[in-house]
Amino acid sequence: MSAKSTGYIHSFSAAEQDRLLRQGDTLEPYVFAGIDFASCRTVLEIGCGVGAQLAILARRWPQLALSGIDPAATQLVAAQAHLRNIGVAAKTQLVRGDGARLPFRSGHFDGAFICWVLEHVADPIALLREVQRVLQTGGVLYVTEVFNSGLYSDPRGPALRAYWQAFNDYQRELGGDPDVGNKLAHYAISAGFARATPISITPQLDARMRERGERAAFMEYWIELFLSAAPALIAASRIDQALADAMAAEMRALIDNPAAVFAYRGFQVRAVK
Repeated sequence: MSAKSTGYIHSFSAAEQDRLLRQGDTLEPYVFAGIDFASCRTVLEIGCGVGAQLAILARRWPQLALSGIDPAATQLVAAQAHLRNIGVAAKTQLVRGDGARLPFRSGHFDGAFICWVLEHVADPIALLREVQRVLQTGGVLYVTEVFNSGLYSDPRGPALRAYWQAFNDYQRELGGDPDVGNKLAHYAISAGFARATPISITPQLDARMRERGERAAFMEYWIELFLSAAPALIAASRIDQALADAMAAEMRALIDNPAAVFAYRGFQVRAVK
């Protein structure tokens, strides 16, 4: 499946599915620092993909009955296998469907979770309106999203600048929004939620990160993430392989540069019905 046909800048390959599982583990300390489903019993994840976040939700809040919905059958097959491998498949319902047309009755859930999904959605308010419908009064939604304009690197080389520009331009062309994170509170209120509280999330490499192994693992995660879009960008003639390689080299140079700063800013919102 091509990016043009799916509107998804990454791929559905086995390698990408594995990367998404690693991404869930890598970003868990940032994504889940402010999330609390302790008072919930039934939580829905919209855009559950390969089950990376469902696995974390099941481990952190074992009392939850979890449901996940995703439009891609290949992702749901991978999710089922992953959840079975870690022993939580029996408590997790997986459904193929569209987040903007949820196949659940109104007020069915007391919690909902969305992570790195709205950036790929043409009408986020319509999707959030559906989530609001299936939540009970007082139900809580946590949404975590990208804000690609907040990327900061010092030094920031020309290849990284050119690659990131091409990445974001192409995502917009596909109908997505690489800066949707900054709009989450606005979208939640527009979708009918009573309250929406935004939270900034900023993974960062700087002088506080002293161990080389930690620095290398941190930067390799971001390099892998950025390169996951390279096949689609190359196929669409937005970049060439030389630019992708140069971008990765500039980012790896930050590992051993004690003066380097690299930060990615995202946003999360806690919305209550």
